[in-house]
Amino acid sequence: MTRSRRERFASLFLIRDTDTNGTPAPMDHSFQSTAAVVRKRRRWLGVILSLFVPGFGLVRAGCIRRGILWFLTLYLGSIVLALLFIWTIVPTWICLSATVLLWAAGLGMLVDSFRPGRLTLPLFVVFVVILTVIAILPKPAHFIARPFKIPTGAMQPTLNGVSGRPTKEFPPNPLRQILEFIVRGRNYINVVSQQDDEVLQLQRQKFFFFFTWSRIICQHQELLVYCPPEQLVADFRTSPGMSYRRGDVIARGAVDTGDHVCVDTLSYKFIRPQRGDIVVFSTKNISMIPEDRVTGPPIYEKRLVGLSGDTVRIDPPLLYVNGQLAEGAGFKSVMDANPPYRGYSLGRMRAGEEVRVPENSYFVLGDNSYNSFDSRYWGCVPAENVIGRVARIYYPFSRARVPQ
Repeated sequence: MTRSRRERFASLFLIRDTDTNGTPAPMDHSFQSTAAVVRKRRRWLGVILSLFVPGFGLVRAGCIRRGILWFLTLYLGSIVLALLFIWTIVPTWICLSATVLLWAAGLGMLVDSFRPGRLTLPLFVVFVVILTVIAILPKPAHFIARPFKIPTGAMQPTLNGVSGRPTKEFPPNPLRQILEFIVRGRNYINVVSQQDDEVLQLQRQKFFFFFTWSRIICQHQELLVYCPPEQLVADFRTSPGMSYRRGDVIARGAVDTGDHVCVDTLSYKFIRPQRGDIVVFSTKNISMIPEDRVTGPPIYEKRLVGLSGDTVRIDPPLLYVNGQLAEGAGFKSVMDANPPYRGYSLGRMRAGEEVRVPENSYFVLGDNSYNSFDSRYWGCVPAENVIGRVARIYYPFSRARVPQ
């Protein structure tokens, strides 16, 4: 609305005095000041728009070239960052530093978007169209790399899953807890029953992508704890049917988060998986692994042992492929059986049995052979199920590295 139109609109509601000559006195500027406040508040709209479509808040403010430049910078920056993470020759600290720089650039873009502007109907339509396209079409960086959280200990100690450490001691002070969470990925829990009660159910609660909580549902109370249900049962012995008196400790101790890894989803589009790679794959069409009705088939990570046509044999603690001792740093670490490695076990295979890998399939094993549900139990992985290879661990920071 232009100034003249605003003044005509305001004249309908504001009484204007006249001087002795009959000339209208200057109009009350209260409407103008209110409009200025509204315009100032609308600066936040630019930030919100840019939060969903990078740089669009600047386009709204009339800085079209600047907005497009921010969009391309962040868009291409995410692609470069993904390439850095899967290029294992690059030190992990450089990848993490580049991540911080990209986040800083994103924050700078939001600050730069804090500008007044007009969101016209055509501009709003363009915003909705771009937002829809971004939501529907996968990002190019998604074709290069994906984040994945190691859920179990099947690959320990090469890759750590979530694990609980019960203790009778109270959690440390909040500052130490924050530092340990950032550096070591360690979270402290202290769940105490508020009354005499019995546990009825452990309910999984998922927040965002990486954060898994448990809701402990009792007869008279509900408790929320940052720990997966599996760890409450296995490590803290908290399960349905357990009874507690008022003041009893239900679960107390530390929970170490599983390794957060970057999965290289690009390389296998050009080269075939190699023996010794740590691969991430879907368990679709593997009969012994049931699908979740909500999330679909589980995603596993194992070490690739046998390619199509290979023969695999286990003579504890050793592993043989095509009649030869398996070669590679990953295999050697397991077979040396230096704690915490324990060597390879037979599982459901028989002593001296050789398994031939079918065409378009792979034989996979966990490095924690005595606690791994793998090809020894449910057979080989169809080649089309393979998502990519684990390129590096990026969190916890104390374990950030390229796994062997």
